[in-house]
Amino acid sequence: MKKIAAVLILILSLFSCSCSEQPALRFFDAVYTDCFDTVCSLSVSAKDAQSFSEIQTKFEKELRELHALFNVFGTENESGLSAVNARAGKEEVITDRRVYDLLFFAKEFSAVSKGTVDPMIGAVSLLWKEAAKSGVLPDEAALREAGTHISPELLVLDDVKKSVRITDPDARIDAGAIAKGYAALLLKEKMKEWGCENYLFSLGGNLYASGVDARTGEPWRTGIRDPRGEGSAVAAFSLCDASLVTSGSYERYFTVGDKSYHHIIDPSTLYPSARTDCVSVSVLHSDPALADALSTALFILPEKEGKELLSVTGGEAFYIFSSGETRRTDGFPREASSFSADLVVLIALPAAFAVVVVLLLIRRKKEKGESEETEQTKERARAFEGFRRRDALLLSFLCVCALLLPLLLLIPKGENARAVVRINGTVVCTLDLDKNAEYLAQSSAGSNLIVVKDGKAYVADADCPGKDCVRCGAIDDRSGFALIACLPHRLTVTIEEGG
Repeated sequence: MKKIAAVLILILSLFSCSCSEQPALRFFDAVYTDCFDTVCSLSVSAKDAQSFSEIQTKFEKELRELHALFNVFGTENESGLSAVNARAGKEEVITDRRVYDLLFFAKEFSAVSKGTVDPMIGAVSLLWKEAAKSGVLPDEAALREAGTHISPELLVLDDVKKSVRITDPDARIDAGAIAKGYAALLLKEKMKEWGCENYLFSLGGNLYASGVDARTGEPWRTGIRDPRGEGSAVAAFSLCDASLVTSGSYERYFTVGDKSYHHIIDPSTLYPSARTDCVSVSVLHSDPALADALSTALFILPEKEGKELLSVTGGEAFYIFSSGETRRTDGFPREASSFSADLVVLIALPAAFAVVVVLLLIRRKKEKGESEETEQTKERARAFEGFRRRDALLLSFLCVCALLLPLLLLIPKGENARAVVRINGTVVCTLDLDKNAEYLAQSSAGSNLIVVKDGKAYVADADCPGKDCVRCGAIDDRSGFALIACLPHRLTVTIEEGG
């Protein structure tokens, strides 16, 4: 009897310990639409609203500082990239240490990638930015002339003074392929400094995750969106202490005639990468800066050369081809397991019940044999009947544990998926995914018609060109880290769990 009781106590103590180890965390998030010319977001598992507010305030301040420092086409910052560009061919600029380190990393990666990602491609990329606005292709002669002003050698770095100088007056820095990734690296380091362990942030799709999602108690679940816009994720997995960055031709592009031109420029041709077989490349790496730079390089390079680059830098890649085929490197994660703690309990409790029942039956058989040998002793017989009654009570208790506790775990917890609509970061509407609904989101730039139908959310109509939406398509609660965003309207739609 004592042995059986010990087994029972051990089982129940393990169950209670597993429950008590779960941190009492709540999910909070914030969205920013005016940094890095894209949509940025922060999700945090925090103990209360005040803790999140403190982290969010620090995060936003740092994010805006990095945006000002790394923005090459905006208002000049006296120690940022815009100041370096403004003084091209003139004097050196004593830059902020973060700017200097960004450019040092950019030059190093340019050498490793054999010029595939060149931070000095600004003279060429500026022509393509103008073409995207006007819908007219750059003049070939102007492209060739601009091509004479791109080379990492035109960027001179002084490690003692932390100064930067562009030697060619017509050369320009364009850090688009690395700025968000390097900003993510710096934000990751800040989050550690601030003592925040459980978070996921996105800088225009550049993801970095740490710790667990309070809604599930498990690592953050994310995915790679189907570039065909069908709303589902072509790959879904858990992301923890790692960065995921995707570069592709299906989001930022413009069309001239019947041909599309995307934003990823190949320095060797001065044109958007000519690869027609590949739609997107996603890179998984512990270093967000490397993940960002690699995603651009691997999109431009042939697959074989891209994998050779990965062997030098580390990291894993996931390719999506125009045929619909997908390929991943050996270390890229497979589908995230759905095996949860609740499922462990659902299996463990009935199994524990069966084990204890077997032990009781064995003991009962043994005691019955002993009682038959001394049946003439009425006192032993009465004791045996007492054991049988205690066995019955114990079995009844185990039945309750084995049957009711799993049923309690299956009771819905009131966390239904919903589409959350924000304008300028403020929630204006929430729509349940299990009900068909429409919402006309009005902003100073116009309107967007948000539609929820058949468990998916999408923008049905907008009074701006679709190319201005950096995240689009239909999204649902299986789409991984899903986001619809329209920058002109400062509008975002995300899938969240809530009451």
